[in-house]
Amino acid sequence: VASAGVAVVAGAAALLVGRGKTPAQPAARAPLSVVVRYVQDRSGHLQATADRITEALTDRLQAVPALRVASSAVVAELRDAPLDSLRARFAPDRCVVGRLEAAGESLQVTVEVVDPTTDRAVADTTATVGRNANVEAGLAEPLSVFVRHVFWRDLERQERRARVRSAAAWALVEQAADRTRDAEQAIVARRDRQGFRWLDLADSLLREARRRDGASDLIPLDLARNAEGRAFYVEFLTQALRDLPPGVPDPRAERARALVELDALIRRRRGPAEAYELRGRVKEGLYRALGTDSLLAGAIADYQAATELDRRRASAWQALSSAFSSKGQYADAVLALEHAMEQDVFRLARRNLLRNQFDAALRASQNDLAEAACRTGAAEAPDDVRFRDCDVELWSRTRGDRRLAAAARAKADSLAFLEEGTLFGVRRELWIAEILASAGLGDSADAVARRAAANAPTGWRPLVLSELIYLRVLRRDLDSALALTALAVRADPTLRGYVERVPWLAPLRADPRFARAVAGESARR
Repeated sequence: VASAGVAVVAGAAALLVGRGKTPAQPAARAPLSVVVRYVQDRSGHLQATADRITEALTDRLQAVPALRVASSAVVAELRDAPLDSLRARFAPDRCVVGRLEAAGESLQVTVEVVDPTTDRAVADTTATVGRNANVEAGLAEPLSVFVRHVFWRDLERQERRARVRSAAAWALVEQAADRTRDAEQAIVARRDRQGFRWLDLADSLLREARRRDGASDLIPLDLARNAEGRAFYVEFLTQALRDLPPGVPDPRAERARALVELDALIRRRRGPAEAYELRGRVKEGLYRALGTDSLLAGAIADYQAATELDRRRASAWQALSSAFSSKGQYADAVLALEHAMEQDVFRLARRNLLRNQFDAALRASQNDLAEAACRTGAAEAPDDVRFRDCDVELWSRTRGDRRLAAAARAKADSLAFLEEGTLFGVRRELWIAEILASAGLGDSADAVARRAAANAPTGWRPLVLSELIYLRVLRRDLDSALALTALAVRADPTLRGYVERVPWLAPLRADPRFARAVAGESARR
């Protein structure tokens, strides 16, 4: 739910295609020292492949600022040595060991992250690709992500543990965190009632933990996080489903409950940074529901406070960028994202941040930066939904001709089987309509847009309207564009900042009737 990672326009319509959360970075005092031992070939005839996987994995981990990784050339000198020898030579914080096996027409690599002080595996995973696949990309990249998550999770757990004095309370906090993870998995799998029951159980565990350790700042944060999570999941389901299941929580009431926890914590502690960041998320969620500008201003102020308290907090920088985008301050959003990318020291949020950079740069008229972010993301993750069609969106905003229209149509057709019935496909069709309109093929553009809009559920209406406004601008039909603007703002007041600021709607804003339309009034009045 949280990691889909494609920021679009302001408002609740952004939820389904995801705002992508950046993991908060633990405050590691120094880079973790890591050794990647050469992958063992268990098949007996794939040693060269095992070596390529080892070296590709090492290269990817060496690019991570939070890690200090021994070079594969040096480790090769101790290829068959036991872990004792690696520990004596490198004194690493963690070792990564693996084995390669042939499984029919596939290759399978199992990797373990080992604590060298105990020789105990703290985590393991298995990745599989076809024999003819690019093993470096198909295996090294997902294994690198796994290893980085393990390192980050270990540091995060250490920091969280230090914030709960009572061992009994800590055990309850960990159980609650497990139930919270279960809840997200259940809701993603559309077992909604079970998901919300898991969150209720997590709250019960946290309340008991607070009874045992009332001084901890982590416990009220986790309670507030669960309340915000409930609200977010309901919004997600609203976007994903035609009808909500019965008995779901009220998002406004959940966020009000979260604010009570966070306000009390901030008054008592004047922090931590995490509390300000989470309060900003709660206020931004209320802004999506209510469209009250003061809530967005409050969210921005909280995010700024979080970054002032902890400038290394990549997640707060990313959230600040999102709020700036909602307000239409796109250049500020780009600058905040630069900070987020600098502080993403485990590179766990790189894809989210690249996509966010594309969106913010496009809205800031920094088209070269937007194109670079799109190309980089597509090169690093060609199958990632965040970058499958960013070039199509770029074309729709910046230029259009028949050649690009044909290229966009070919891409849409190639992806249709993957995304049938999703918002991704609907948005792409609307972008194609805009490219056709720019190319002078107005009738074709209108036909494509009508089909796309007809396939869009009610929950997607604000986002669809935002694209239809632009299409009418391209078609030089300002009367219809203004009428759609009023309709869109009434459907989602948070769209006001979008239509007032994005560069591709500038011709609409030059019309003297625009002020009435953006206020949600009929332009003919």
